Amino acid sequence: MAWLDIIKESFSHHIIFSVGLLLIAGYFFGKLFEKLKLPTITGYIVAGIIIGQSGLQLIHKSNFESLNILS
Repeated sequence: MAWLDIIKESFSHHIIFSVGLLLIAGYFFGKLFEKLKLPTITGYIVAGIIIGQSGLQLIHKSNFESLNILS
């Protein structure tokens, strides 16, 4: 997974990348779960878990404090 490491090193510190990634992943996971006849919010939660510190860690720890205002 060399490409994943490149993304982490290059973009994970940028807050705009973090917000964009969350929005795009949330949208696609929401649509996927909607097609599976599950609530869309479940897709949003799963996307956050996969992208966040529990999963691929694509969002840097310092961005969590900045993004706390969204929750």
